[in-house]
Amino acid sequence: MWSRFVLGFLLAITNLIPESYGETVKTPLKSKADIFRLLLNQETLIRSALEKKVFGLVNDVRDMTESMLNNKKEIVYLKNENQELKAKTIKQLRDAKIKMTTLKKENQDLQAETNKQLKIAEEESLALRNEIQALKAKFQSQANVTNLLAGIFTPKLETTYRSFTFQKKIRSLDFF
Repeated sequence: MWSRFVLGFLLAITNLIPESYGETVKTPLKSKADIFRLLLNQETLIRSALEKKVFGLVNDVRDMTESMLNNKKEIVYLKNENQELKAKTIKQLRDAKIKMTTLKKENQDLQAETNKQLKIAEEESLALRNEIQALKAKFQSQANVTNLLAGIFTPKLETTYRSFTFQKKIRSLDFF
């Protein structure tokens, strides 16, 4: 396609240069061959510039391809790492839920045990209070009985003691 364009351009220029109202146009170029060489040199320069650009584009495409491959590898690596982190996080969450459930159960068991021990302690405290009240009542009853007996037996004891002492004195006298 480029060659047709250049050839067409070359023919157009060669046709315009020699004929201008029947006279040849004065150009610094001396012949059609010089013009042809000039156009050929320009075409060569254009072609080499185009080749450089194409070569640069090919290198850019290759670099982009390598970059894309590296990016794809990195994406795959990051996806795998993300999946590993997700799996690890899910496992940690599962373990934490299990531990939390276990701790809740232990807490409930400890609360139940504490409530049971508290109830037992309250019952024992009540039983001890009742026992103390019963002992106080019994002690008071015994004190009342003792006072009553002391009131009753004190004169008798004194009489018995006097009589015992009197008998002892009599024996010491040896009347019999």
